[in-house]
Amino acid sequence: MDLSISHISFANFRSYERFDLDGIGPLTVLVGPNAVGKTNVVEGVQLLTAQSSFRHPPVEQLVRMGAPFARLTADATDGSRQLQLELRIAEGRKRFLLNGKGKRTADLKGLVPSVTFTPDDLELAKGSMAVRRAAIDALGSQLSANHYLIRRDYEKVLRHKNRLLKDEAPASLVAALDETLVMCGAQLACYRAALFEKLSERMASYYAEIADGRERGTTRAWPSPPLWPRAEARSGRAVGRSWGRMPTASSSSSTGATCRRSRAKVSSVPSCWPSSWPRRRSCRISCTRSRCFCSTT
Repeated sequence: MDLSISHISFANFRSYERFDLDGIGPLTVLVGPNAVGKTNVVEGVQLLTAQSSFRHPPVEQLVRMGAPFARLTADATDGSRQLQLELRIAEGRKRFLLNGKGKRTADLKGLVPSVTFTPDDLELAKGSMAVRRAAIDALGSQLSANHYLIRRDYEKVLRHKNRLLKDEAPASLVAALDETLVMCGAQLACYRAALFEKLSERMASYYAEIADGRERGTTRAWPSPPLWPRAEARSGRAVGRSWGRMPTASSSSSTGATCRRSRAKVSSVPSCWPSSWPRRRSCRISCTRSRCFCSTT
């Protein structure tokens, strides 16, 4: 049985000096005038479950004005076990706890997954591809610690490379990061593709129900731009390049997991380059149990 939240409590969070809500059931509706803090409650629940906020605020803004700290707690149960999620915010830092013990963000991913819908989600249909990729990554990071670590590593390497470019670092130093960047990017693309394939099945099922069987909805992911280098064909034979093993939650350390040294099994991703996708630059990516491989023929 999945965990569900039965009680939440806030102290000095946003506009609330104190807030408690008991008896949370399968459906809970918050009703009140504008600007009384309904959205703050939703944000607090998301911070406890997804360890992030759809508002993406500075940490200081989460603490009630004039208060030295903020504390958010949630009791989650599946009928047989009881867990307490806690977030403490003080001195511009966030600290997550599970049953009173400090935990890393990666350790809590997927424990109590949550999805938030806001007016800004219209950008999923109207906005750029970056918005849709971010939404896939936000969901994947909750469902899989591997997805969270790979995304974190990719963004870390990308920021480092952009900083080198801004500082006009030597070309050889910038090029040295390319292999790690491509490796992380290829792994991230694999996880995105596998997750989207699962979402496509659900979306088709829901659309058929809404359309009462009169129409059939299909979805397809088109990677753009490709995250891997061009592979060259030589003497008519296949030429390929493999990238290191994918990370697991256990591969993370206090200094952060790195794509080069991390390992994981990805048997659930038989191929992260579906045949329906265009083969840009004649490059095909497939996954074995431990590696992502790019090859051409």
